[in-house]
Amino acid sequence: MRGEHHFHVHDGEYKVLFCIRTLEVLEGWMPRCAKTMVLEWTAEHRDELMENWERCQNNILPKPVVPLE
Repeated sequence: MRGEHHFHVHDGEYKVLFCIRTLEVLEGWMPRCAKTMVLEWTAEHRDELMENWERCQNNILPKPVVPLE
């Protein structure tokens, strides 16, 4: 699982791991309304997330991505 392109979401008590490519939840759980917001944000920023995932795999600091509000 850790080999898949993924990102972490921390929202209060919820910690979820999402696959960037498929948008599926790899670990964790969060309420549907919060998950919907994360998925919409991810669709808008998928290229940035993929680039940052690759940067992290090469020990390069990720670039800032506009946070979900």
